[in-house]
Amino acid sequence: MIPDFISKQRKTRLELLGWYQIVGGIAGVLVTFWILSKTEQITWVIALLFLLAFALYSFSIYCGKLLLGAQYSRGLSLSILNQVPQIVSFAFIGYAYQYNGGAAVELALSYGSGTVSSGLNFGVDFGMMPKWLFSIASDDLSFKLSVNLLAIYLIYFIDKLREALLHEKVNHEIAGIEPEI
Repeated sequence: MIPDFISKQRKTRLELLGWYQIVGGIAGVLVTFWILSKTEQITWVIALLFLLAFALYSFSIYCGKLLLGAQYSRGLSLSILNQVPQIVSFAFIGYAYQYNGGAAVELALSYGSGTVSSGLNFGVDFGMMPKWLFSIASDDLSFKLSVNLLAIYLIYFIDKLREALLHEKVNHEIAGIEPEI
């Protein structure tokens, strides 16, 4: 349970962030199970990639769970770590990486025949579902580089929330001052 000395507004923010990560993580696990069920041949490399996806989504669920309880401070620190691998995604000469634990707003630069039109393209991608892509030595030689603006914003948001909560905690424990409501 989130401590009582935390203001209602900040409790709501913790709860929203926590549920966002839990729901995104559960959806990611379900999508990963669905993809796994459709995979015809599973090599050790593919199994390792699926384990990585499960680990990332499970970590998101864990972070969200911490945010909803007394360990919210640890949850905030781990939530920042959870957002970092979501910032950049890429595809280059057959190798690709993309991980979104929930929604995404990405600025994307792409080049190649796999894009909407051959040549250099710049765009904005919106996604509301968790997504992961890991490719190793695939036949796709196109280039794509994306930056997830939502992940960057969430890191900023979490850091500011962490600072505000630390201030509330210090006021409560040391000075005995009641937090703003």
